[in-house]
Amino acid sequence: MKKKFCIKTILLLTFCMLLQIPFNYLGKTAKASSSPILLWTKAYGGEEGDDFESLIQTEDGGCVILGHTGSNTGDFKGLRKGYYTDAFIMKIDKYGSIKWKSLFGGNKEDFFYSITKDNYNNYIVAGSSYSSDGDLKGLNKGMEDAVLVKYSNSGNIIWKKIIGGSNYDFFTSVAVLQDGNYIAVGQTSSTDKDLSNLNIQRSDALIVKLSQNGDILWKKTFCGDIYEIFYSVCPTSDGGFIAVGSSNSDTYDMSGIKDCYYNQSYDAIIVKYDKDGNIEWKKLLAGNNNETFKYVISTKDGYVAIGETKSSNEDFEGLSKGDTDGFIAKFDNNGNLIWNKTFGGSNYDCFNGLNTDNDGYIVFGRSYSNDKDMYSLSKGKSTAIMLKYDDEGNLIWKKSFGGSDGNCFNHGYFYNGEYTAVGFSTSRDKDMSGISIGFGDAVLTKYGDSISNIKLTGLKLNISNTTLRKGQKINLKASTLPVNIINKQIIWSTSNSKVAKVDSTGCVTAISKGTAIIYAYMPGYKYKVYCKVTVK
Repeated sequence: MKKKFCIKTILLLTFCMLLQIPFNYLGKTAKASSSPILLWTKAYGGEEGDDFESLIQTEDGGCVILGHTGSNTGDFKGLRKGYYTDAFIMKIDKYGSIKWKSLFGGNKEDFFYSITKDNYNNYIVAGSSYSSDGDLKGLNKGMEDAVLVKYSNSGNIIWKKIIGGSNYDFFTSVAVLQDGNYIAVGQTSSTDKDLSNLNIQRSDALIVKLSQNGDILWKKTFCGDIYEIFYSVCPTSDGGFIAVGSSNSDTYDMSGIKDCYYNQSYDAIIVKYDKDGNIEWKKLLAGNNNETFKYVISTKDGYVAIGETKSSNEDFEGLSKGDTDGFIAKFDNNGNLIWNKTFGGSNYDCFNGLNTDNDGYIVFGRSYSNDKDMYSLSKGKSTAIMLKYDDEGNLIWKKSFGGSDGNCFNHGYFYNGEYTAVGFSTSRDKDMSGISIGFGDAVLTKYGDSISNIKLTGLKLNISNTTLRKGQKINLKASTLPVNIINKQIIWSTSNSKVAKVDSTGCVTAISKGTAIIYAYMPGYKYKVYCKVTVK
């Protein structure tokens, strides 16, 4: 059942969501599960590859999700903008039903990576585009352009802003600042057009502040002599912001903080800016190999960031699990490292997204390992993972999702006692059995304490009437509405076991000529469905 919040709590919750500051430290009323169970899963898309990149929770218990699609069937039938990948945004209710959807793109590839919500319930989306027609007609600046799109609460485009030069430029993350304006970060390798008069070396991290109308207020780079990128940005309570990413430079903005002994490797960087875009401090996590920060959030006493690392010394001394590991790190308000933890096995493991629940941090990612931290959790080629850490960096619980092929969680959130995780899967078995739509599906999963929190409205069978020959078998499947509950208990029975019998899994066997009714119901619910079986 839903919790009832007082007006004060609702206002506090809304304020914290708008600032993108975890509200668990201000006091929540919903109870987080100690170790949630998988409640239900839904797949979205068509015949080709589809992926959910990020999402934001809405006040009605649903969410707005963005991603990219290569499909022109199923959920995206008739919506494609061109032959290549299109970006999309869609509103989904608390039961996984699509309320509205919109594709964005043109004749080439287009992507959305990040979403935030402003003070007026509009959505600001960040990404990139290679297109020069369709939604990008007359807007293309070069090879790849950085894209910001503002959508209304009903999914209509309010404005779109394309920023770029002759080379490659893209946004990876966007946030709403304390003053109501927007900050977007990413990377640029252009030196002309919109990116002229900036201190750009090879490929530099890009920071752009825009007004609520999409006007550029200022733009800056974080640069070195080789390569810099920001993957995530979040606002801070003083009106400034934190940006995280990676660098393998030791000059310009990286001067004085890079260990030159490992100057060919990438280091994870975290940079604090004031409201005017001036650097207040900059820190890195480094080792003998590559690491990068992928996501950052602000807490009451500092910052928490996640990413991936391949190092085994310096900041990761004694922490390496194998190949590439996911890692989570906490910093104080001055950028000093408080703790650093890794997760993984012998193969590639990474963290992609980060959020909070009542008393900890929820991490979303992907693992190719089947040992060490992933022992008994691996589902197949790659496994989607969701983990919980407490404020001291202790691993509280870990969940895995997927099938025999590829699976990944990119992001998620906690709300009203339930965890939502989104990503993609190319599997057709195990957790994706009977759910898969096409070559690769965008996937939404819901975890919680119990299915009793879900208000079911009905039960349905995959077959309502069938004719069998003596000895023939058929498998009946019962699905709950409005969402199909995982691991539900279904009781099966037959009206005439001499004609047709049914086992505990819904497998029906024809015995002799005649007619029988096969019934299915869930204990504790009034819904009962049946299938008429005629044996000839």
